[in-house]
Amino acid sequence: MDLIQNPVGIEYGDDTLTVKNVFETEKMRSTLKTMREYYQAGYINKDAATASDDKSIKRFVTKGDGQPYAELVWGKDLGYEVVATPIMDTYVTNISARGALTAINAQSEHPKKAVEFLNLVNTDEYLRNLLNYGIEGEHWDKTEVPADEAAKAQGKPYVYENKIKLNEKTRKNYSVSYWVQGGLFNTYVLENEPVDKWATFKEFNTSSVEAPSFGFDFDLEPVSTEVAGFGNVMDEFGKSLYTGSVDPEEYLPKLQEKLEATGIDKVIEEMQKQIDEWKASK
Repeated sequence: MDLIQNPVGIEYGDDTLTVKNVFETEKMRSTLKTMREYYQAGYINKDAATASDDKSIKRFVTKGDGQPYAELVWGKDLGYEVVATPIMDTYVTNISARGALTAINAQSEHPKKAVEFLNLVNTDEYLRNLLNYGIEGEHWDKTEVPADEAAKAQGKPYVYENKIKLNEKTRKNYSVSYWVQGGLFNTYVLENEPVDKWATFKEFNTSSVEAPSFGFDFDLEPVSTEVAGFGNVMDEFGKSLYTGSVDPEEYLPKLQEKLEATGIDKVIEEMQKQIDEWKASK
């Protein structure tokens, strides 16, 4: 579940995984206090708790899952420059591992053809770039790689002879996310990206480590009623607290009271039981 709707989290120790109410941790309390200070200083828009996520509006700062040169991809989709910096170590989590999984619907009338198409998406250079960027000559054009850059990248994997330049007039007519279609390593890089981007990306993947909870799936069934109730509580308090719109000193106790009434202790106990059993079976 998204943190906005999920008040339960797993804290990593040296050899332990401890389930906690995230709003009881010092880190969360400190974060909410800082957000309140930012809100009062005017760094956060006054309607942040109720405004829709309009990505066309430039922001001072936001947070997202990234990878090497992610800011260049975000800038391509948003239409303005983005600057990024990592704030934590690189982990492989259940969410990141499943984020780009592709499946064929059990009700598909042509499952074999669907598999053939997916194979092409992941092996055919023309099709992959067509899906990723649109039509060559309409949405984008090939551009040469500078000689010095090509020389530095010589011998590295996933390096192509050209980059691409997006057509500023038509780019908004076709814009999709890289990760929703297939593998990344047979796509061309943008003209403002390094030609060896995917070689760097491969190193990034290889150096990533599994999160201590990687592979654990919480079975919600025993506490499904309690977990469903979290949604209503977090709808009432979550966005206001996370945006600094309200004083956490006043509203955190109210949130905690409702979470306790909803059964957060029961959920924590059940999750801890399951995670201990999972860890013992590894």
